[in-house]
Amino acid sequence: MTIDLPSEELPPDPAILRVLRWIFTTDETKSDRHELVGSGLEWCRRLMAASEAGGLDDLIALAADGEDHYLDQEQQEEDFTEVLDAIAQRGDLEGGFELLTVVLSGHHEDWHALASIDLCTHADSTTSEISVEWSARSLGLRVQEGETAPEYIDRIEQTCRDPEKAAAAFAPPEAMLDRALERWRADLAPGVVQTSSRTLRVVVPGPTQVGRFRNLGFGRALRPRTYRPKAKEKRIGSYDEPQVYYFFDPYHDLLSWVVAKEVVAGRFRGPAMAVVDRHGETLPLGPGAETKWEVPVDAVTITDGKLTVDERVPQVSNLDLAEVGNPNAPGFAGSGDDG
Repeated sequence: MTIDLPSEELPPDPAILRVLRWIFTTDETKSDRHELVGSGLEWCRRLMAASEAGGLDDLIALAADGEDHYLDQEQQEEDFTEVLDAIAQRGDLEGGFELLTVVLSGHHEDWHALASIDLCTHADSTTSEISVEWSARSLGLRVQEGETAPEYIDRIEQTCRDPEKAAAAFAPPEAMLDRALERWRADLAPGVVQTSSRTLRVVVPGPTQVGRFRNLGFGRALRPRTYRPKAKEKRIGSYDEPQVYYFFDPYHDLLSWVVAKEVVAGRFRGPAMAVVDRHGETLPLGPGAETKWEVPVDAVTITDGKLTVDERVPQVSNLDLAEVGNPNAPGFAGSGDDG
């Protein structure tokens, strides 16, 4: 989604720059530049206050022009005012900034939502001063302590096949997003908020992700989510999203595998859901559609009460990139049995 804030047109570039731009680029919109009216830091305060009122009440990170000014290493809550006051007192942003990135988190009922927000002080006719990437996941679909692999997979399958349970488990937290939108519209007025379509999707894991199923512990050997306030490295495709960067769940790909099988087979009774591959490409549905998957659907089975991955799937490292070298990451925790 995007938010247009009050801005004023900048004076035209000197003639020599306009000539060089005409020679070296076909992007004529670069001359149509606008500058945010008012202090960028003050707009940041207003944006974060509106976000907090909308339910995004935990600040994870704040960076300006690629430089970190706050990283919440301790997962504190409701630290907005304290952080911004400290930044102002240090004079970190006195010289202004071009791009401010804020990552916020919040909970609504059984959902955890993340918003990565970019605030630009300069824009043109093709861009907005604020852009928001929103991502939410259901906490109720995570593996539970003491749950074995067969028990977990059976619970997810039964949830997918029951209309009432599927509606409760998979319906996205529209109320939370609507509340945030309402606050942004009200508190950033006369800003204009434009939203893109809200998509519920499931990603079919690729060979690397399926290969790591071998390393998942169950029962008393569960691996918790890995919290990281700073993304380690840019991801691509379907994994380029806030949940992967900041709250990596080693079991989420297994959940996606099970749900995708149910959707493709026509057994899913929840809200409309798109099935995509790890590159973000939409995959077909219906009988035989799983033949388009990178990993054969029968490569993951339950054998003798354990989650088993066929040898056709390559051996991979124990940890995902999000877990490597992270002091908040747990070590490898089991080989797929119930502990």
